[in-house]
Amino acid sequence: MLAIQMALTAPLWGHGHFFPQIPLWAAWNHPTIAVGEMVVIVLSGAGILWILAAFLQKFRQSPRTGILERLLWGVTGVALLTAMLDNQHRIQAWAVQFLLYAVCFSLLRPAMQIHWLRWITISIYFFSAVSKLDASFLNSHGQTMLDGILQLARIDADLPPALRSGIALSIPAFELLTAFLLLWSRTRRIGWYCSLLMHSALILVLGPFGLNHHLPVLIWNFFFILQNSLLFGRGADIVAADAGSCSDWSWNAATYARIVLTGCLLFPVSEWFNVGDVWPSWGLYASRGAKVNFYLRESALEKIPRELQAHCFRTAEYPEYVRVDLYRWSFAETNAPPYPEDRFLIGVSSVTIRKYDLESDFVLVHHGTASRWSGQRSVTMLDDFSELQSFSDRFWFNASQGTLNDPVARPDPF
Repeated sequence: MLAIQMALTAPLWGHGHFFPQIPLWAAWNHPTIAVGEMVVIVLSGAGILWILAAFLQKFRQSPRTGILERLLWGVTGVALLTAMLDNQHRIQAWAVQFLLYAVCFSLLRPAMQIHWLRWITISIYFFSAVSKLDASFLNSHGQTMLDGILQLARIDADLPPALRSGIALSIPAFELLTAFLLLWSRTRRIGWYCSLLMHSALILVLGPFGLNHHLPVLIWNFFFILQNSLLFGRGADIVAADAGSCSDWSWNAATYARIVLTGCLLFPVSEWFNVGDVWPSWGLYASRGAKVNFYLRESALEKIPRELQAHCFRTAEYPEYVRVDLYRWSFAETNAPPYPEDRFLIGVSSVTIRKYDLESDFVLVHHGTASRWSGQRSVTMLDDFSELQSFSDRFWFNASQGTLNDPVARPDPF
């Protein structure tokens, strides 16, 4: 599944695409080193060796092949983490999930792996549901998903606002119910059925007959259907029964892994206090996070390449400016959505401004995190580059340094 997702978003993991690359730390910025390509080579080699080791393990039952598999999973985890440090754009939610799985597969016994993989899955459902229990989701993404459901069911979308909000609220409520049902052995099978129903419904709503979202989202939901059938079935219960006591915390590799995984399971709580990032906190389809709108003076369009001009459009808010659609630009160049953090989007805007000498031709509007109960946001407008740099200093991680390659020449279709 990791190979499929990376193949579908292949430009993102390279170095030559025409979209700003923002490392997690400013000091990491090194435009001449193709870290992404090296990571892909390492992951490809690890994948091939892992397949060979799996075949040897099956036919020869050699303990050395098991050690090799765990080592290769460790290499996979380090490679993924390096790719994310090199470009925040690569911190896709599914990539974070596989990074946690690499920790499990490399450092834990199979019986303990079952327990921790279950906990990770339940935490994804729990925090994803909680992230959508707010006014912002009910009025934005919740309504979009509701329209997809009504469109698929061929039901008239002209419903009373109260009813629409109630139906939209049922989406995270069902996800939260699924998380709780998966917690206990007596209700786990019902929770498994609920998860299968939820992901099947999402594939229908987000698929080509509904909202027509991009393919990696559908693949990820299909992955959960397959994964949960392995994690929460009777076969997994038999393996998990061999885990033994979880109270053994002697200082070894498994203990360090459990400490890291426990921290990762609790990390999403920090997003409730506007500290943690949305995607590593499993804020899937959440809409409370801060937003960034990037505008350029229309007279300055001649300074930017036509590949970027294609993602600019006029708005009523600023008649003399055009808005740069960072989401369309990201999808067009990397086949993936941009990392939904204001820190990253400000960095993308700053790098673009410096690249094309637009210091006096931009307006950046920052909409702060929405109130959970009212949906209200603070708004800050920046049109001076020095003020933008000062504003970027408020973030813990890099929000100003990065690289932007020149667009790759594409043949004229005519």
